[in-house]
Amino acid sequence: MPGTISADGTSTLDLPNVPALGNQPLVKILKKDFPSLPIAMDNDANAAALGELHFGLENIPDTYLFITLGTGVGGGCVINGQVFKGGDGNGLEIGHVMSSTGHTIEQNIGKAGIINMAQDYIQEGKLSTTLSGEFDAKMVATAAHEGDELALQVYHDMGKYVGELIVSVVRVLDIKTILIGGGVSETFDYLKGNMYEVINAFLPEYYTNALDIRLATLGNNAGILGAASLGINAIELK
Repeated sequence: MPGTISADGTSTLDLPNVPALGNQPLVKILKKDFPSLPIAMDNDANAAALGELHFGLENIPDTYLFITLGTGVGGGCVINGQVFKGGDGNGLEIGHVMSSTGHTIEQNIGKAGIINMAQDYIQEGKLSTTLSGEFDAKMVATAAHEGDELALQVYHDMGKYVGELIVSVVRVLDIKTILIGGGVSETFDYLKGNMYEVINAFLPEYYTNALDIRLATLGNNAGILGAASLGINAIELK
């Protein structure tokens, strides 16, 4: 589920992108409808982190941070092969970390944030672009692939905010392997330069010498496969 869930994993709490499903005893409802099936629920970013752990196409250490860049910004953390969930089960809501703009990271670089940045630059009229009228984040990505000056500037700005996020989370967790996933990861090459500038400016060599930031291998399938691993575990527990 894209948002916070109860500590016992049975009920949804706050789901900003799917508010109609918030504060629902979802596992109880599903068990009533599907009494013969084991039901398990977790945060979508946690599931994506588990997907890379169990089904990833590359060898990764058993401690890493997973950042999803898509409709919103999410995070999952695996420490010694186990998902770290914080004190009450909803840690790593990293999309809601504040940034230098006074907004959260997700407000800056979620899909809505990408569109807002592009619209602001269009209104300024200083950068050339093929974008006009109504457009979505996918169209901004396509324009960047085609070398659009304004779209590339948007991703350059994104790099700053991703860098700020990584600095904050690495300082808190002291984790040096970071996987970037989600739909926006396809434009990673356009933002990573500015991202590393911020990281190198605000993290000492203790962190940067061992820092390994790479793209996740499963793309948008990470969450689905991670959910499958939850199902496998639920069957074993049953």
